[in-house]
Amino acid sequence: MEEVLDAGPDRPRRPRPRWLVVGLILGAVLLAGGLAVASILDGRQPTPRPAAGVEPSASRQPASSTTCPTDTMPSSGMPRPKRALEVSALVIGTSGQATTLTRLDTTARQGPWTVVVRRADGSLGRHGAVVTFPVPADSSRPANMAGAVARGEGSVVWALGGTFARVRGDVGGAALLAIAEGTTLVDRRPVVRPPDGFEVVASAPYRPRVVHEVRYTDNRVLGAAGATLGFVYTGVLRGGGFEDQLYAGQPRSAGVVHGHPAVLSTVMGGNATLAWSPEPGVVAYVGYSGRSLDDAAVAALGCLARQTRPLTEAQWRAAAPFVEAQTNDFG
Repeated sequence: MEEVLDAGPDRPRRPRPRWLVVGLILGAVLLAGGLAVASILDGRQPTPRPAAGVEPSASRQPASSTTCPTDTMPSSGMPRPKRALEVSALVIGTSGQATTLTRLDTTARQGPWTVVVRRADGSLGRHGAVVTFPVPADSSRPANMAGAVARGEGSVVWALGGTFARVRGDVGGAALLAIAEGTTLVDRRPVVRPPDGFEVVASAPYRPRVVHEVRYTDNRVLGAAGATLGFVYTGVLRGGGFEDQLYAGQPRSAGVVHGHPAVLSTVMGGNATLAWSPEPGVVAYVGYSGRSLDDAAVAALGCLARQTRPLTEAQWRAAAPFVEAQTNDFG
């Protein structure tokens, strides 16, 4: 006997009211938006997935023995103080991990004076010149401006104020002569009226009165880059002698550090120094002594330079630096 189950008469299904469908969709949208906002406020953002067939950028980077965590940071990553005088020192990590030293030259203002002149496209050690007065007398130097001698294309010397002056740079002999012709003395210090296309960016003693250095004798705090180099130090100074010495040698372009063109040289001694100018008249640098200068050392030095951050004068004093009286010569 066939059993028949009867669930009652067939009834047509009624569609859900339109207002209910709209309400459900709107609620889902609001819920998703609320979760996204909460994630942002909490500091967590969804990790974007790479497009199909594209590997994450980290997997495309070439292998390197020195890992630099700030290689991809924007050049503005270093906070820039409001005034140049607030850039007093540089640290990598914290000053408590290193030795702080003020190299004090009490006679710097009694020595030669400099004026730094640059083209509009110039930067530290590039497309500019440094006027120095006075410089030691030399029997091979001329007796007056009309007999000024260009030393190759790199410098011009001439008689001024009963002694001699020099302008040294990389802008060519004609421009150096024009800078020399626009140089006068006021209170025994050089004053330059720059030729067209040039500007004066700093006037200061040749030797810096103070050099604020941070020395990392235990480079393990600097990670792989520090281990690559050996003894590492940073410094900040003011004075035209550093740039004059750059023009006297053959500095190498070293990329950009915190938005400023950098140069690599042996000024300040050691195996190499990477320097840039964060503000007019200010020289910031990272140097090292130990490993021979090669591509790996240059990469490590640039890595550390991009990890530096500035200390203000108050922060530098709070670091209780040791003060050492000396003559701040270069080299």
